Amino acid sequence: MLAQLVAQRARLQQMSELALEMGDVRAANGTEARITDNLRLVGQLLDQFTIHHEVTHKSVLVSADYLQLRQVLLVALKPHPEAMRDVARALHALESDAAKQIGEAKPALIIDAKPEDDAA
Repeated sequence: MLAQLVAQRARLQQMSELALEMGDVRAANGTEARITDNLRLVGQLLDQFTIHHEVTHKSVLVSADYLQLRQVLLVALKPHPEAMRDVARALHALESDAAKQIGEAKPALIIDAKPEDDAA
């Protein structure tokens, strides 16, 4: 299959050159697009492309806005010690749960491999 794709690409390159010599820019562009498709297919067949996925989790509990809101709430509740204690307890539980989830997060999976040598 790879040999056929290489032969196809050679024919396409000849067609592109001929189209340019004849001044047919549209045909030349079309064959160049097919050459690119051919190269993409060969790259996929040879597993030349690597796809990276990155997932980022952000907790609102570490944002500056949350920390400011937390501080304002506790200051506002200072004249009401019982309410302040209840709110502080609830906030602490929320923050502790978030810390546990962060601590339990699985590390990113890293695949480190080298292609096998066919000659072996």
